[in-house]
Amino acid sequence: VGTFDLDRIEVLRGFQGTSYGTQSPAGAVIMRTNPVNLSEFGYKVSAGTMTYAGESRGFGNTYSGVVNIPLIEDKLAIRLGFKSENDPGFASMTSDSTLVMENPYEEDRETFRAKVLYQPNDSTSFEIIHTNWEIQTGFAIGGNLESSDGGEMLIRPFYSDTAIPFYYDPLLAEAFPTGIPVNKYEVKSTSFKAKFDLSFGDLSYTLGEVDTPFMEYNTENPVVNAYGDFGWASNLTNTPAESTSHELRLVSNPIDLGGLELSYVLGYLSFDAESSANLIANVPGYGTPTYHETQLTEQDASALYGEFDFQVSDRLTIFAGLRLDDEERDFSSTNVVRADGDAPLGPYTGTLTTNDYANEFDSKSYRIGAKWNFSDTGMAYISRSQTGRAPNVFDPVAEAALELHNLTDVLIAGSDDSILDQTEIGVKVSLMESALLVEAAYSLGAWQEIPLGIYLGAPSYEYVTIGGTDADVSSYEISLSYRLSENVLMTYSSGYTGTKVTKTSDMQGYPPAIQEGGSLFNYAPNTHSLGWSYSGSMENGWSTSASFDFTYRSKPDGFAGWNDRAAEVFPSAKEAYKYGNLSFGMSKNELDVSLTITNVGDFTGAYLPLSSRRQDNIIPFPRAIHLQISYSTF
Repeated sequence: VGTFDLDRIEVLRGFQGTSYGTQSPAGAVIMRTNPVNLSEFGYKVSAGTMTYAGESRGFGNTYSGVVNIPLIEDKLAIRLGFKSENDPGFASMTSDSTLVMENPYEEDRETFRAKVLYQPNDSTSFEIIHTNWEIQTGFAIGGNLESSDGGEMLIRPFYSDTAIPFYYDPLLAEAFPTGIPVNKYEVKSTSFKAKFDLSFGDLSYTLGEVDTPFMEYNTENPVVNAYGDFGWASNLTNTPAESTSHELRLVSNPIDLGGLELSYVLGYLSFDAESSANLIANVPGYGTPTYHETQLTEQDASALYGEFDFQVSDRLTIFAGLRLDDEERDFSSTNVVRADGDAPLGPYTGTLTTNDYANEFDSKSYRIGAKWNFSDTGMAYISRSQTGRAPNVFDPVAEAALELHNLTDVLIAGSDDSILDQTEIGVKVSLMESALLVEAAYSLGAWQEIPLGIYLGAPSYEYVTIGGTDADVSSYEISLSYRLSENVLMTYSSGYTGTKVTKTSDMQGYPPAIQEGGSLFNYAPNTHSLGWSYSGSMENGWSTSASFDFTYRSKPDGFAGWNDRAAEVFPSAKEAYKYGNLSFGMSKNELDVSLTITNVGDFTGAYLPLSSRRQDNIIPFPRAIHLQISYSTF
């Protein structure tokens, strides 16, 4: 989902679970939208269009509006916003397609947000925020994809020829008689926050509700695995979910303890969620009937957390935090196959199987560290954290399979928690009279009991997820921001990620490519990002701006637990990732005009893991030109 009316983006490094209700072992990115203004009326309207370079796909469009209305001055106000977007996408039907569809990956996005703020006095506030996102496509992005080797994704229609072995299946043709599928995503989010300014700190209570009634993936995809090519699989999928959370959070004011200053954060979170995965699927090449599977997951979790900061001098602060998590999960699934005479979309009356199980666990996490302001323009920090994660849980089917293979030791080890120990050292310093800002960080994460999918083969032929793998993940990062002049700013960021497997398993089916002392998969070792921006003004009253950014990420190795279980090396991506944007803007008084070129280098390479062995890869859309005009009184 997208966002708009954005105020700022906060990037928090390191473990955040002792400061916020949501567990976050390695950092958080928080997007803050513009706040409600209690005293001033204002509005902003925008309209824009876009098109892809090269072969014409028509024009996409964007419309948005925001209005802030004080209802009771300085006490009650409302802020409303909407955004409507259409993107034609860049994909074509295959040359032999009988389905005529100009833009099979066309996407429509609708966003609505309402914020109401009531502030009866300076120490109390109540705020309600409701946001609704809706996204709809025809063919699912990445679905029915036959090839992208030519730099364009080619989409094939549903197979409907009964003479083609391993391919024909009436499932999607029955669901979408026109041959054009519908894939809909809808997310509704509502929150209520009450905040009280107490004499010793700020106390807040937040209620959050998220409802996802539609998350569809209706598509046909190729089935190629270690046993061969089995044609295409049909899938009708919807995964609705809903959740409710309650959080109490107290942030203290600094407390003077006679030369030692203390501040703290205390919080409690409760979280209830329910999700359902509904799938109707068939792989004609397997020679098995269509089946309908429903998986229900209920989750009940709570967390108590807190962190204390001790400022022992003007230069040195020591911090320590603890988090206690408790969680219960209930799983249930049903699988029923289609019997002769059943309608293609059900209800099915064939063989019914069920699988129900539950588990509960608790974990402890902590963070300790220190921050040293070694000068008026520089600081350094060190932190050590441990994050407790959920243990690997075997359902009754997996337990039976492991027992059949005499792997009872794996069953016992499966109850071990997955743990991440992380150490981070960083520095931030301003140089050259604040013209140059330098940030650098080193992080080492030691993972224990990483979940890994294993295929057991005969006699069970089951696919199970086990622990038993440990690895170290190290990263080095540096960021430079240099202001060349009052008008020009240059930025450069670079990161290196390295992995080392420290423990493996010798059990049946363990992937030989994962070796002790070797590397893990799905990591891009090197990332580089370069940015340039300009802002200035002209004598006629117009302000001007321009910016350029470019990102490069090296090729990651990949791994698929099913296809690669016998591979001795990791398949890599075809190409490194490269992406750049160029923008120009002019503004005067309330008017703003911007022109942006996305993917300015027209990179359409297959950069995802495993892409080197596939031709049906998801690739970036090509270069596009965007024009937007806004009028704002804010």
